[in-house]
Amino acid sequence: IEPDETPLDNDEVMFIVIHQIDELWFKLAIRELVRVRNLFAQEKVREQSLSDAVRGIRRTALLFDQVAHH
Repeated sequence: IEPDETPLDNDEVMFIVIHQIDELWFKLAIRELVRVRNLFAQEKVREQSLSDAVRGIRRTALLFDQVAHH
């Protein structure tokens, strides 16, 4: 801490940390949804892609569940 800086209260630090964690959860969710979108954007969707898409959507749901519990 610099001499003229006011130290952060523990509650402020906790708020910052939780906010950053939530941002990371959302970034992961976006990555999953983009991957699913890209699977279906192909001219021919392979049957295997369907299970990959379902897995990505389930992971996204779990990520949103994590965010909701914060």
